Amino acid sequence: LSSSRTYLLLIISYLFFSRQNNVSIDDVMYVSLGSVTGWLFSSLYAIVSFLAGNIDEIARTGNMLAIPLLLATAIYRKNYRILIPALVLCTILSVTAGMRRQIAVFAVSLLLSWLFISAGSMKQFLKQSSIVTLTAVLFFLFLPSIERWIMENIPVLYYRVFEKLNMLISGDISHADSIRVTEIKNIFGSLEDYILPQGFVSRRTLTDGTGRFIDFPLSELFYMFGIVVAVILLAYLLFSAWSCFRNYLASRDESVVFVILALVMFMLLFLEGTFLSSTYVAPVTGYCLGRLKYFSGISAEGLFTSTKVNLHGYV
Repeated sequence: LSSSRTYLLLIISYLFFSRQNNVSIDDVMYVSLGSVTGWLFSSLYAIVSFLAGNIDEIARTGNMLAIPLLLATAIYRKNYRILIPALVLCTILSVTAGMRRQIAVFAVSLLLSWLFISAGSMKQFLKQSSIVTLTAVLFFLFLPSIERWIMENIPVLYYRVFEKLNMLISGDISHADSIRVTEIKNIFGSLEDYILPQGFVSRRTLTDGTGRFIDFPLSELFYMFGIVVAVILLAYLLFSAWSCFRNYLASRDESVVFVILALVMFMLLFLEGTFLSSTYVAPVTGYCLGRLKYFSGISAEGLFTSTKVNLHGYV
């Protein structure tokens, strides 16, 4: 039931935002800023509660898609009053949330925004690169002190963020992310079990052992839809991103934001599934998929025809 409710919200949001409406991309940017800020406060509160001995689990998840929405839109709009605090918030969150996949989403969102948006203008690229570089320099100046304090006071957070990240960088993936690696091997080692659709998955992750779907959400698509339909959906996602990118090259509109979102969502299918499983994130996922469909110009009448859309200043 909980799984079907999440997908219902996603579908409703998708249907609403797959057509022209009066919700501007700037509105979504500010909502994303609030989401990231709330996530940061939640992680800081968890640290305080952990130090007080009130909780045992310190990692805090949030709306992953809010990060690329915030960064890509701020960079596209050249809104530095939003971009600078967004970089600061996401950088601090990378240390406090205790989630390496958040760091991956942050880094990939910045990289894609540079490649697709900033690289088109040397002046814009240099200006935004200087802002990011300054933020990074200040962060790394304070990083040794931050790392030392976390190691001494919150060893579990130090292990989750610093030690496992060092393992990953050094190439020791099997130890850095053993659960996810094991699940990927199990899925691709038994693909015959996922040929036919098996229905909605359970969200009772602690009792049913279905937490693997959150760690590797591609397996959830295989389970729900079967391999053939799941592969078709993934192909449609990538084709929509390509069509959307072609429209962006012609019009230089905000469709590029949703190209970036599509690539981030594709990456998350191998890393983190709350964008499909959490009821508070599902409407954002539907929004991103709906806008991707709208800007791609793909229709049921002409699936392989990409047409340019008229934005009229709205998303």
